[in-house]
Amino acid sequence: MMKRILLFMALVSITASEAISQSAYYYFNGNKIYIAENARKVCVVKDKKGNKKGASFQPAKESSGFKVSQTIKDNIYDITVYEAGRGNEGPPSLLKTMKEAAEADNAMVLPCYKNEYGDELVLTNYLNVELKKESDYSLLREKAMEYNLVITEQDKFMPRWYILSITPNTGKTSLEVANELYETGLFASSVADFSSNDLYCSYDPLVGSQWGLYNSNYADMDISACAAWNYATGRNIKIGVLDQGIDMDHIDLVENVSSLSYDTETNTSPSILYGDHATHCAGIAAAVRNNGIHVAGVAPDAKLVSISNSLHGTTNSRIRRADGINWAWRNGVDVISNSWGSSTQHAAINQAIYNAFKYGREGKGCVIVFAAGNDWRRPVSYPANCNDTIIAVGAIEKTGSLAPYSNVGEKLDVVAPGSDILSTMPNNMTGEMDGTSMACPHVAGLAALILERNPSLRVTEVNDLIEKNTKKITVDYSVIKKNGSWNNDFGYGLIDAYKTLVNTPRR
Repeated sequence: MMKRILLFMALVSITASEAISQSAYYYFNGNKIYIAENARKVCVVKDKKGNKKGASFQPAKESSGFKVSQTIKDNIYDITVYEAGRGNEGPPSLLKTMKEAAEADNAMVLPCYKNEYGDELVLTNYLNVELKKESDYSLLREKAMEYNLVITEQDKFMPRWYILSITPNTGKTSLEVANELYETGLFASSVADFSSNDLYCSYDPLVGSQWGLYNSNYADMDISACAAWNYATGRNIKIGVLDQGIDMDHIDLVENVSSLSYDTETNTSPSILYGDHATHCAGIAAAVRNNGIHVAGVAPDAKLVSISNSLHGTTNSRIRRADGINWAWRNGVDVISNSWGSSTQHAAINQAIYNAFKYGREGKGCVIVFAAGNDWRRPVSYPANCNDTIIAVGAIEKTGSLAPYSNVGEKLDVVAPGSDILSTMPNNMTGEMDGTSMACPHVAGLAALILERNPSLRVTEVNDLIEKNTKKITVDYSVIKKNGSWNNDFGYGLIDAYKTLVNTPRR
């Protein structure tokens, strides 16, 4: 097996070096930097003014195997990256198919690339040109007319630099034009614009797969955690996870796991591991960041308090869960994350929730977050619907669409990432899970960030901050409620950790 792996790696290395040596390039400091064409992706660019309201470029029927891989934010152009599905050929057939569809829609189709390390580079319609002296602007205008370019902007701080865009009439890619302009010798620099994921969010090896923290493929369809960590990381805040028990020795959790824990089934400490659900939820909320292991949590410096319940197959389960909530607030837990529901209502659960709101955090109230339920668009389930101070959380997919299983309706407060969520699993493993169960700890983690920034806030103030500072994604929010515009499927919208912390008053 090892020989096969080494042979495969050698073949990959040879293939990569050949691809780089034989492909395109851009100029940096007078030298050619070689890049390889990405045979699976193309970038489609269309002027927003040319689009009818709500319309977007649609590939031809023969390109039905292509899917949207990424959208790139820009004020002037709609920029979308398409990826060929399995079984579909890449360029030149992908480029050819897309170009044929684009011609009728006045759109531009550009190839995508990879650098020598395999990092993806999306070639946009823009190029950046530096004049040798400011009086050379007339030369730039001449070349812009020759190539049918649009001069879109002069740099505010470096006035010899200009941003230009190709047009459908240019007939060449921005990379080709940029190189040709530089090769004239008339300009100090000329380089095509590439979009890439350059955000150093965390050096945990799997953080790039945690789209809920930062979504490199669908702009803004994440909770903006990376930017939020400049303001808070959850330090000194306790998140209680009432669930099947956290694997407290997990290498990516152990540093954040509190020595305090409780098992509701036996009324003893420590907690007991009944399944993998709690460990996954715990990692979403507060896996250790920047330890070079696995993933990062929303509140990567918060303390995790494990409160275990089997959640199925036992007697008196509901009153035991109520015990877990009461134990949590009595033992200094600040935020209680509940990724579970109950098929029957129970007065003891309602009473425990009331107690946590009234007496928790020395009278300021625990923040209590519940999963909205996975009943395929039924109304928000119990107990998430039993008290208006609970934050009831629905789930979205990576594209920003509502997860089809997510519950909706009057009691829904916000949504968070819930599908294909990568997190910790027992025995030092990781894995993906789906559900509003996964959305819930994203919000619990955000509550911990808020409370680090201002621990004097009351529970209702924390809730208000979360609900007032959401991203209004995907749909119209036509209903007006206490904390702003609201939608039946998305509540107040997708939580935004960065915006919320920026607007959190300091103590």
